[in-house]
Amino acid sequence: MILKLVILIILVNFRPSLGQFLSCNYRNNDTYGYTCDLTIQNPNGLNNFASIGGTHLTGKTNNDVRRVLGLIGSNTTNVPSIICDKFQNSINVELYSVGIKTIDDKAFKNSLNVIYLHNNKLKITQSDPFRSLFKLKTIYLQQNQIEAIDEKVIDNTGVQRLDITNNLCANQNIFDNSTSRMSMRLALLNCFKKFDDLLPARVRKLEEELSFIVSEFEDQNQQLTATTNQLQVKVNNLTAENIKIRSEMQNITKGNEAIRTDVANLNTRVDTISRDQSTLKNEVMNQTLVITEIKNENQRLTSITQELKDQNQELRSDVDDNGRKIEENQKILINKTAILEAQINDLTNENRNQSSIIKDQGLIIADIQNENQQLHEGAAEIKDQIVALVKENEAQGTLIEELDLLVENQGLIIESQGSIIESQGSKITELQDNLEDLKHLVYELSNRPCACK
Repeated sequence: MILKLVILIILVNFRPSLGQFLSCNYRNNDTYGYTCDLTIQNPNGLNNFASIGGTHLTGKTNNDVRRVLGLIGSNTTNVPSIICDKFQNSINVELYSVGIKTIDDKAFKNSLNVIYLHNNKLKITQSDPFRSLFKLKTIYLQQNQIEAIDEKVIDNTGVQRLDITNNLCANQNIFDNSTSRMSMRLALLNCFKKFDDLLPARVRKLEEELSFIVSEFEDQNQQLTATTNQLQVKVNNLTAENIKIRSEMQNITKGNEAIRTDVANLNTRVDTISRDQSTLKNEVMNQTLVITEIKNENQRLTSITQELKDQNQELRSDVDDNGRKIEENQKILINKTAILEAQINDLTNENRNQSSIIKDQGLIIADIQNENQQLHEGAAEIKDQIVALVKENEAQGTLIEELDLLVENQGLIIESQGSIIESQGSKITELQDNLEDLKHLVYELSNRPCACK
C-alpha cells in the first residue's frame, strides 16, 4: 500500500507532457542522401525524449541518415538533443520556421557541416551550442530576432559562412573565405557589444525567472506537503485497517485450518466409504458372476439331461435294432455254420475217399513191385515188359505225387475253412459280448434317476 502511495506521489510530481513527440518519415534524396523529414511537436521545450518515431526503409538504420529536415507545421522552442544523438552521421540539420527560441548547449554534434535555423524566434546567440564543431562550415540564422551574439560563437569551429541577415543587431551575410576572421568579427561587432550590454539585463531576467520558479516550487511544495499529510493520515488509517485485516486473516486462517482438518477427516471417511463401496461392488459383481455361472450350469445340466434323454431314446431304438440285427445275424450264422459243417463233412468224406484210393494205389504199387521183383528174378526175356512196367510205375509215381499235392491242397483248404469257422465263432462271441454290454447299458439307463426337474 505504501509503495502505491509513493508511486502516486511520483506520478503527481512528474506528469509527462502528453501529445509531445518527434517522428521521422524516411526517404532517399538524390542531392542530400538518406533524409529524415522530421515532425516535432514540443511546444514546452522538453529535452528528455527517449525515441524518435518512424520506420526506416529496407536495409537502412539511424547511421545512414545524412539530412534532418524539419517539416512545416512543427512546433518546438528548442532543439532537442536526441536529434543529433540518434543521427550521429548527419551532415545537414534544417530546422526553419518551427518557433525555436533557445539552443541547448548539447544540441549539435561534430558531424554537422551545415545548420539551418532561419525564420525562428532566437534573440540571443551564445557560443556553447557551436563549441568544438570543427566540421561545421555554415550557419544560417537569418530572419530571427537576434539582438546579441556571443563573440566566441565562431571560435573553435570550422565556420566559414554565417548568415544573420534580417536580424535586430545585424543584417549581413558574412563570408570568411578561409583567410581571416577579423572581417567577420568586425561585421559582428555591434552584435558582440549588444551581447555585453544585454548580459546584466539577461542575468536579472534569469534571476526573476528563477525567483518565479522558486516561488512556484515553494507553492507546489506546500501543496505537496499538505497532500503528503493527507496521504499520511490515509496511510495511518490504512495501516490500522491492515492490522485489523491481518488479525481477521489470522482468525480466518485458524478457521481455515480447522476446516482443512474437518475436510481431511471427511476425505478420509469418504475414502473409507469409497473403499467399502468398491468392496461391496466387487462382492456384488462376484455374486452376480456366481449366479450367472449357476444359471449357465443349470442350463448346461438341462441341456445335458435333454441330450441324455435323446441318447436314451436313441439307445433304446438302437438296442431294439441291434436285437433284431443280432437275431438276424444269429440266423445267418446258424445257416452259414450249417453250410460250413456240410462243406466240412463233404471235404472230410472226400478226404477219406482219397485216402482209401491212395491206400489202394499203394497196395497196387506194392504188388507191382513184388511182381517186378519176381519178374526180374525170373527172366531176362521180359525186360521190355519190365521197362514198360517201370515207365508205367514212373507214371504212376507222378500220379501219386499229383495225388499227394492234391491231398496237401485239400488239407490247406480244410485248414483255411477251419480258420474261417474260428473267426466266425470269435465274431459271434464278440457280437454276443456286445449284446450283453448293450443290455447292461440299457438296464443302467432305465434305472438311472432323471435330472430334468
